[in-house]
Amino acid sequence: MTRVVEVPTYFDDKAFDHFAAAFGNWPPEGKVLLDARGAKWASPYGLITMLTAGQALAELDCEKPLLTVPDSSEVRRYWARTGFFQYAADLFEIHGTVPKAAPAAESDVLLNVTPVRASHDVHEVVGHIQERASHILSGELGIGAKATLGFTMALSEACQNIVEHAGTGGWVAVHAYSWRKRLGRRVVVIAVSDAGVGFRRSLETSQSGQFGDRIRRQMGRRLGPRSSADPGSEPVPRPGTRAGVGRHQALFEPVAREDQHSQRDRPAVYRALLGRRCTAGRPLTLFSRIPGANRHPRTRRTGMIHTIPVDRVLHEAVPTPYRNLVTRPTGAAVRQGITQRIDAIGCSTAALDFSAVGLIDFSCADEVVAKLLLETDPTSDRYLLLMGLEDHHAEAIDHVLGNHSLAVASIQLTGEPLLLGRVGQDARVAFSHILALGPGEAADLGNALRWTIERAANAVQALALLRLVMAHSGRYQPLPL
Repeated sequence: MTRVVEVPTYFDDKAFDHFAAAFGNWPPEGKVLLDARGAKWASPYGLITMLTAGQALAELDCEKPLLTVPDSSEVRRYWARTGFFQYAADLFEIHGTVPKAAPAAESDVLLNVTPVRASHDVHEVVGHIQERASHILSGELGIGAKATLGFTMALSEACQNIVEHAGTGGWVAVHAYSWRKRLGRRVVVIAVSDAGVGFRRSLETSQSGQFGDRIRRQMGRRLGPRSSADPGSEPVPRPGTRAGVGRHQALFEPVAREDQHSQRDRPAVYRALLGRRCTAGRPLTLFSRIPGANRHPRTRRTGMIHTIPVDRVLHEAVPTPYRNLVTRPTGAAVRQGITQRIDAIGCSTAALDFSAVGLIDFSCADEVVAKLLLETDPTSDRYLLLMGLEDHHAEAIDHVLGNHSLAVASIQLTGEPLLLGRVGQDARVAFSHILALGPGEAADLGNALRWTIERAANAVQALALLRLVMAHSGRYQPLPL
């Protein structure tokens, strides 16, 4: 028996439920026929949904389904230009005349129907989109460059979900067209689909050991009738000694100058060891020897700081012609390369230079920056800095660090310092003043800000726990040269 599934006349995301219901029980019994003869239009969502259905049937070893092509020659040509028939031929037994025209490289199609099976496919998708997105989104839709980067990042993250959570391949397509039927204006539509196991089963399998109960609770809420909770929206506790609220041992008790040796801890000794305070009128910078806008720090090693060009590590770790940091496996490979460089050099402070990096998505921001911070031994003398960040880099990194209750100091292109991640207001104020005042004690900071010693000590302790300042024997100092 053949089950006939009619392709909706206008097939977009609104028609998906009707299309899925036509299959009946899954997997369907007998042969399946997708009848597209009456189709007059299909969004990218409709095209990849049909391919996903064919893929799912093939992976279940079902009999190869049939597909009848649209009666409209205009619809057939459009489907051919998107690359739909190129992949449908492998999944369906096609009946009807299929145009021989190759998929269009330049048209209103921003990204042809494209399979996504591995991380390198995501690199190709993002690279291709960046080549044309600026023209389409800015030129035709009047969308600014910042929004264009957000568009590309959203596409990257959606494609990565296939690689990380589907357990099988998937499909992506991005089309720009005039949507007269619903909006009456020109739009760009991103469509991503797969026939995989889904987030819940994927997360329960990969993260059940550490976050099993939490995942089940959050996914249960997400799947509820009124909830839209995101399991990734809550901060992830730091493991080991970093978890929870603690005290920095270097600041515990002695912050009020108690228990100090009268000779060893006298101010003159610390001035000699830690350096002079900033002179009046000097601009606030984290490190006096870090090159500013006029001196590019690509290979510079100064004192105890070593600058690591992230784009070079990317090209050494992953064979890609693109400058984008996308996909979690790419981020893990880059983090490993950075760690190897830091270990080989033995520097106390590593400055990661992102100036030649294109896009960085949330997954790579998490794998590279957040995990480097999480993997740093809290008792070690190693610190991390970021430099060369564009606004879109900083936004992605700030987001993931906030979710982990982490923070990092960065040098903006203007040379000014910027804290990214979750930092309290008092700690931010204290950080700025420590840069201006130089090394000192909580009492010095308290006097400068007219705070109590306890308030100043708590702010410095928060900065030390986040490894944004150095602290020892009741004293603090900005990160070393």
